Amino acid sequence: MPIAAAAASPLLVWRGPVYILAGFAGIIALGLMLVQPLLIAGYLPGLSAYRGRRAHHWIGGALVVMVVIHVGGLWITSPPDMIDALLFTSPTPFSPFGVIAMWAIFAVALLAALRRRLGLRTWRIAHMSLAVVIVVGSVVHGMLVEGTMETMSKAALCALVLGAALGFVDDVAAIRGRRNLGLKARQKIVIQLASGALLGYLALRWGLTSQWVPFDGRHAISGWIIIVVAALAVAAGSNAFNLTDGSDGLAAGAGAITFGALAVIAVLQHRPTAGLMPAILAGILVGFLFYNLFPARIFMGDTGSLALGTAMVAAAIATGFLWYLPLLALVFVVETVSVIAQVASFKMTGKRIIKMSPLHNHFIVSGWRETPLALWFWTGSLVAAVLVLALARPGGFA
Repeated sequence: MPIAAAAASPLLVWRGPVYILAGFAGIIALGLMLVQPLLIAGYLPGLSAYRGRRAHHWIGGALVVMVVIHVGGLWITSPPDMIDALLFTSPTPFSPFGVIAMWAIFAVALLAALRRRLGLRTWRIAHMSLAVVIVVGSVVHGMLVEGTMETMSKAALCALVLGAALGFVDDVAAIRGRRNLGLKARQKIVIQLASGALLGYLALRWGLTSQWVPFDGRHAISGWIIIVVAALAVAAGSNAFNLTDGSDGLAAGAGAITFGALAVIAVLQHRPTAGLMPAILAGILVGFLFYNLFPARIFMGDTGSLALGTAMVAAAIATGFLWYLPLLALVFVVETVSVIAQVASFKMTGKRIIKMSPLHNHFIVSGWRETPLALWFWTGSLVAAVLVLALARPGGFA
């Protein structure tokens, strides 16, 4: 989708073929970066753990090739600019982050060649540390570059990469620790808040601060407030999606409805480019349901749920419906509130409000089967989506 958006950009008219090739290589590299954590965590259907690791290695090689093409093409078209970038003297704000990510990618490739000499523990620590540098550097670099890659698709793709990277680290920590805990709650929240703050800064930079307020028209969220709001929204949204992903098909179906509604909202606003990424994610989740319905054959895990929750907030900001997101994502909100209420009640009174939180676990413990349960929760998401779409009809925004 980002490739299609870039291919339709009018800016290509003013660029030579080598420069265009270099730019598309960079977009492909960012897309490959999203696939990598999904492969190594074993979340792609049809691939065994062994084949997933092998594909991870090969795509890592392809990632290096794309970076070489990207940098080489830019060098051919403008050697002085590339020299300035490599020496960290370029006036452009995005260059240092791209260069840091580039050297980190090359370092990972070198470590892969020396893996057996380094030992497994050293390799894992070095690889994970460099992977964090690559993700952060590439996302900031991609976000700050203003070129052919359409803004909305770029924001959503980078949000997915950040969320998937956090989820992958959490999943790996849980697996290697042989406990179902992963990262500590404080660590996860700090990373989510930082990711959300970055998203808020970019919303401010790109002029996406104007949001529809229920029953009060459209108002801009000024200055640093959008950064704080986005940080809190990403932390809440990604964790809400993660909590809902506890019953086969529930989160995927509810997420498909939510993303589909955001896509329709963008079309009703005559902004189809803003709805392209939510539409694609809705389609992906519908396809994922074939594998995730009871009995589930694959699971999205933290890698998928945290990424999708982050992308959901990014899409809401892009369409101007951030304040409507609590209603649109009603199922995710109810699931989260049930956990908060359960914990608060138990700590204050020693009693539980429901049998088990999140709410879907209460119904499962009560004897509900997972497929009917998912259908009822999807119905709730559909009703919420219809309500929001009624408010978002052309000429009738609340």
